Amino acid sequence: MHPTPERPQYTEEDLKREQQAGDGRFRNLVGEAQRRLGRTLSTEELKILLSLIDYLRLPTEVVGVLLYYCLERSRRRDSRAPSMRAIEKRPTAGRMRASTRWRLPRSMCSSSCSSHPRAAAAPAAAD
Repeated sequence: MHPTPERPQYTEEDLKREQQAGDGRFRNLVGEAQRRLGRTLSTEELKILLSLIDYLRLPTEVVGVLLYYCLERSRRRDSRAPSMRAIEKRPTAGRMRASTRWRLPRSMCSSSCSSHPRAAAAPAAAD
């Protein structure tokens, strides 16, 4: 359970600190999200992305899969790209089926996930 019922109010200083962090995971995630969405994320959208990894404690690889899932789902439905607000609601909405197996695109895999024996064998997510 989360310590507070609502996500914290992140500041621009929080965003700067995360983007300058030595491991570069947040910076890489931001770059991947912007590339996939085809636009630069606003400050509010960056705060949402930060909340997914900081407040919800989702690993960056999982956030990448979540982004990929939401974009593929909208593409299959011939709808416009989802907003970051819609992507933020996805993990807490309980709509992502537990039985769904994921195959990460190579561009989203870190060396640790691509070496996992099931990473290459899992079928693509179906909706």
